[in-house]
Amino acid sequence: MSLAFALAGLGGFNAHGAGFLAAAGKWGIRPDLVTATSGQLLVLADWLSGKDRRANLISQERASNPLSQLQTVLFGYPGVFRPAYREALARFTSVPNVHEGILKMTVDRLLPAQEFVPERPESEFQGIADIFNASTIGVLFNSYEPKTGTGFLYGNEAARKWLPPKKAIPNAQAARARQAEAPHDLRYVSDVSAEPAILPVTAEAVKSALWLSLYGFHNIPGGRMDGAYYRSCIVSELLSSTASLSPVRSPIAGTARSRPTGSRCRIGITKCGSRSATRPRSMH
Repeated sequence: MSLAFALAGLGGFNAHGAGFLAAAGKWGIRPDLVTATSGQLLVLADWLSGKDRRANLISQERASNPLSQLQTVLFGYPGVFRPAYREALARFTSVPNVHEGILKMTVDRLLPAQEFVPERPESEFQGIADIFNASTIGVLFNSYEPKTGTGFLYGNEAARKWLPPKKAIPNAQAARARQAEAPHDLRYVSDVSAEPAILPVTAEAVKSALWLSLYGFHNIPGGRMDGAYYRSCIVSELLSSTASLSPVRSPIAGTARSRPTGSRCRIGITKCGSRSATRPRSMH
């Protein structure tokens, strides 16, 4: 593997990934492998299929509306999600379960975890899975099972060819938590070394990778949700002793090119868990 891209999603970073891929396309740079989390899956699917990424990220109807963010919060985003008003009302008027306890009954009604309801059709998830599976560029993404604190990786056949059998970056945080005298709930400690083998790319895998915490925890597909909550940037699978990182910051309308490093593997990273992509943090 000579070149890999790592796209970090969540928190409105998707536009950075779109700009990064636009720059790569303009310079004719083609990676061997791309890792993505959260909404970067949508950006990557559009890039692989040659679609207009700006049009899919920025609604023309809301681009010039100064109240567009308030509009999204109150009324949702058509075709993506809607506010969970009906669900909140049904929960509030339901017969209380006395076995849950007063605190849980009160919090579920006044401070529900579910704020929005996803509205993407199942055909869209299947379409993304088909694009990834048909790609000659390796694609790798993740999901997260909150009950057990386990992360899962999904990849196409091209990704399986490039990935090494062992992760290059040891997870020091998980090791310290296990050896600490004070007890730790390891469900909340990311341990990438405990992730199972790479799973096939399916519609349910894509759906789970796009399931936000704001959608609640009742109808999570397969019990798994957005993998960016587990680790926002998938890097340890890409590194070797001869690899180097080339953090890149690229707005959606701009262009950029990572500098040659002289190593056998270069990794372009966009927005890995930090406000400035020139100093990435929280990478595993």
